[in-house]
Amino acid sequence: MTALLRIVQATVINSITVYGVFGARWTVATAIALYWSENIIAIVLIALRFVLHRAVTHKRGHTRGVLKTFLQTTLIFTIAHGIFLFLILALLFPNIAPAEAFDLATFKFGLMLIGGVMVFSFLIDALLVKQMPFMAIRSMTDSFMPRVLVVHLTIIFGMLAMAIFGHPRALFAVFAALKSGADLLSRAPKDFPEKPPRWFAWIARSVDDRQKMLETWRQGREAYIARAADDELPMVPA
Repeated sequence: MTALLRIVQATVINSITVYGVFGARWTVATAIALYWSENIIAIVLIALRFVLHRAVTHKRGHTRGVLKTFLQTTLIFTIAHGIFLFLILALLFPNIAPAEAFDLATFKFGLMLIGGVMVFSFLIDALLVKQMPFMAIRSMTDSFMPRVLVVHLTIIFGMLAMAIFGHPRALFAVFAALKSGADLLSRAPKDFPEKPPRWFAWIARSVDDRQKMLETWRQGREAYIARAADDELPMVPA
């Protein structure tokens, strides 16, 4: 799936939850639970993409342990966050904002909509998996982990702010916007340009050994290109 379609997917999924809260009057606790569930579905579907891509293409990149590292990092982090979130939704919300408490029926409906969009995207990738380079699969994991961190921290601090200041819907709007931004940035095309970006060049001008920093960028780019090319080669028979 192209980067544009992934951006459309992220926009649709975020629109479902935002409209649910502000248009269909879903509770904030339900929306937060949907955000966490979205991460679980994404982890499963990314893992399935890896398994399917390996079975069809036998690319060497699958021997690097990318999937194992991805699952170890995201599952541990997401499960721990789920326990924290359960305590907030089950114990804190009924006391500080009973009108915004978790609603199971709405949660099921929202999960069906969000899960449907994500499964549809997965099916498109499954149809195109034979033509998909390994770098496209790897970029899903590279972009997903920072996104998970942003979403989790946003939810945690947003919940604490709600407990302290109240106004759950206003605060929900703030971290819904942050999550949407993180989603869009994580799905933007990734590359390693020949010339470093402006922020890197600005830092290089601010340090004494500017040439060394630029050389580090060049070496990093060459290593990135070499690894990407090697990842696309067939696996070496055992």
